[in-house]
Amino acid sequence: METSSQHFCQIVRGKIYFQRTKKIISLHEIIMLQGDINYSLIHLQGGRKILIPRTLKIFEELLENHNFLRT
Repeated sequence: METSSQHFCQIVRGKIYFQRTKKIISLHEIIMLQGDINYSLIHLQGGRKILIPRTLKIFEELLENHNFLRT
Protein backbone atom coordinates (compact mmCIF):
# COMPACT_ATOMS: atom_id res chain seq x y z
CA MET A 1 0.00 0.00 0.00
CA GLU A 2 1.32 3.42 -0.93
CA THR A 3 0.29 6.74 0.55
CA SER A 4 1.00 10.27 -0.54
CA SER A 5 2.93 12.59 1.74
CA GLN A 6 -0.29 14.52 2.45
CA HIS A 7 -2.33 11.34 3.15
CA PHE A 8 -5.27 12.67 1.14
CA CYS A 9 -5.39 9.47 -0.89
CA GLN A 10 -3.77 6.09 -1.28
CA ILE A 11 -3.26 3.57 -4.04
CA VAL A 12 -4.32 0.00 -3.33
CA ARG A 13 -4.56 -2.75 -5.96
CA GLY A 14 -4.60 -0.39 -8.92
CA LYS A 15 -7.15 2.06 -7.52
CA ILE A 16 -6.84 5.51 -5.97
CA TYR A 17 -8.88 5.91 -2.79
CA PHE A 18 -9.56 9.54 -1.84
CA GLN A 19 -9.97 9.86 1.94
CA ARG A 20 -12.30 12.86 2.34
CA THR A 21 -14.61 12.44 -0.62
CA LYS A 22 -14.69 8.62 -0.50
CA LYS A 23 -14.11 8.55 -4.28
CA ILE A 24 -12.44 5.54 -5.85
CA ILE A 25 -10.81 5.75 -9.29
CA SER A 26 -9.22 2.86 -11.13
CA LEU A 27 -5.81 3.76 -12.55
CA HIS A 28 -6.92 2.19 -15.84
CA GLU A 29 -9.71 4.78 -16.15
CA ILE A 30 -7.33 7.75 -16.07
CA ILE A 31 -6.55 9.22 -19.47
CA MET A 32 -4.60 12.26 -18.26
CA LEU A 33 -4.20 14.80 -15.50
CA GLN A 34 -4.27 18.52 -16.20
CA GLY A 35 -2.91 21.12 -13.81
CA ASP A 36 -4.62 24.42 -13.06
CA ILE A 37 -2.71 26.41 -10.42
CA ASN A 38 -3.29 24.40 -7.17
CA TYR A 39 -5.86 22.02 -8.66
CA SER A 40 -5.61 18.93 -10.82
CA LEU A 41 -8.28 17.93 -13.29
CA ILE A 42 -8.40 14.16 -13.79
CA HIS A 43 -9.74 13.17 -17.22
CA LEU A 44 -11.35 9.72 -17.20
CA GLN A 45 -12.59 7.35 -19.85
CA GLY A 46 -16.10 8.14 -20.98
CA GLY A 47 -15.52 11.89 -20.75
CA ARG A 48 -15.86 12.23 -16.98
CA LYS A 49 -13.67 14.76 -15.19
CA ILE A 50 -12.85 15.12 -11.51
CA LEU A 51 -11.35 18.28 -10.01
CA ILE A 52 -9.01 17.62 -7.06
CA PRO A 53 -7.56 20.43 -4.89
CA ARG A 54 -3.96 19.17 -5.17
CA THR A 55 -1.07 20.07 -7.47
CA LEU A 56 0.28 17.94 -10.29
CA LYS A 57 3.52 17.55 -8.34
CA ILE A 58 1.71 15.54 -5.68
CA PHE A 59 0.13 13.30 -8.31
CA GLU A 60 3.47 12.96 -10.09
CA GLU A 61 5.02 11.57 -6.90
CA LEU A 62 1.99 9.40 -6.16
CA LEU A 63 1.85 7.85 -9.63
CA GLU A 64 5.55 7.58 -10.49
CA ASN A 65 5.58 3.79 -10.02
CA HIS A 66 2.36 3.27 -11.97
CA ASN A 67 3.41 4.03 -15.56
CA PHE A 68 2.37 7.69 -15.56
CA LEU A 69 4.64 10.30 -17.13
CA ARG A 70 4.60 14.04 -16.63
CA THR A 71 5.39 15.90 -19.83
